[in-house]
Amino acid sequence: LINPQNPLGDIYSPGELRDYLEFAKRHKLHVMVDEVYMLSVFEKSAGYHSVLSLEGLPDPQRTHVMWATSKDFGMSGLRFGTLYTENRDVATAVASLCRYHSLSGLVQYQMAQLLRDRDWINHVYLPENHARLKAAHTYVSGELRALGIPFLSRGAGFFIWVDLRKYLPEATFKEEMLLWRRFLDNKVLLSCGKAFQCKEPGWFRLVFSDKAHRLCLGMQRVRQVLEAKSQVPDDPASCQSQESGNQRR
Repeated sequence: LINPQNPLGDIYSPGELRDYLEFAKRHKLHVMVDEVYMLSVFEKSAGYHSVLSLEGLPDPQRTHVMWATSKDFGMSGLRFGTLYTENRDVATAVASLCRYHSLSGLVQYQMAQLLRDRDWINHVYLPENHARLKAAHTYVSGELRALGIPFLSRGAGFFIWVDLRKYLPEATFKEEMLLWRRFLDNKVLLSCGKAFQCKEPGWFRLVFSDKAHRLCLGMQRVRQVLEAKSQVPDDPASCQSQESGNQRR
């Protein structure tokens, strides 16, 4: 389970989490809860709760929690992550990999210095990060509404799940890929819904965690692509012909 969820941004309620854990206990399943976006919940009303905040986990020996600095702190390059488990066998198995996959001493020292400063994290970094995420989300949401594009509005993570199905001449993943390619040709990189196993073609993940001027430029390019797409005939052959012509140029 990813909580908050990627790419939808949904947050599992304590009741939902307990239901999942109870189901797993009945079937003797291990549950890995990935909370890598837990500190990127920028709407207080979202009501995020870590699975570790639940009173009395149904099956502590089969419940494991992951977190990393790659998302909440934008440090994906340092490859720093944590695993919380009460299962000694799991902990021993993971520890056996450390000899070949451990962090450098420098990274360990830097992370220790960062995480030790809880006062700065709680009163400076996180409030500022949440404010910037909320401002960016508000801006991109407004642009999408102006374009008449449906989307899922959530208060967690740094992505928006965007519905571009009406811009596909045919409801196929091939057309989704062609639209993705047009975005890329215009220097906008979105994530296709197919990459997230979405059952309907035409959904895209749009990441908004960037500076205001870059978001503005990015949304201008999105608008240009979609306005040009709306003028393309709903004929797959014509679309493929145009795509081939673009590649030749």
